[in-house]
Amino acid sequence: VERAGQELLPVRPKDIILVQDSSASMSEQRLYFCREGLRRSLAHIGPADRFNIARFADHTETCFDGWVTKTPETLEKAEAYINAMKAEGYTDLFASMQDLLKLETIPGRPVVAFVITDGLANKGLTDNTAIIGEFSRHNKGQISVFTMGTFPQANRYLIDLLSYCNKG
Repeated sequence: VERAGQELLPVRPKDIILVQDSSASMSEQRLYFCREGLRRSLAHIGPADRFNIARFADHTETCFDGWVTKTPETLEKAEAYINAMKAEGYTDLFASMQDLLKLETIPGRPVVAFVITDGLANKGLTDNTAIIGEFSRHNKGQISVFTMGTFPQANRYLIDLLSYCNKG
């Protein structure tokens, strides 16, 4: 599939957040491969896009205080942040997803979250349906959420519907 020209369907600048579950249930082995995928993802961020990286277990931490553009300095800091991720703590998926709603947005500029998780919530709100419903209600379509499971026994119900209900 190719575009009929540059003027047709131009690439829109967007804000991208890569969100990594780094709770103990991820295990260091799975997190190793996730870190590799995150590092590779950085190469695909467009020149007009802004980005950030977050990790979560029982709370969310971000690499940058806000959105940044792709420069050699921000890529270096992002890679160091990714490399320092460790599998530890419990998983409060709902509270961590709620933290994403605090990100500053620009009206009309798409915000896309890529959430990599096993979906095994074991702290805070743990009911799958409640997590999906409450986050979707608060999100109001503000962030498009795309989820990726990390192993065959991942909670597919939670991660698939979290994405489906939030424009992913």
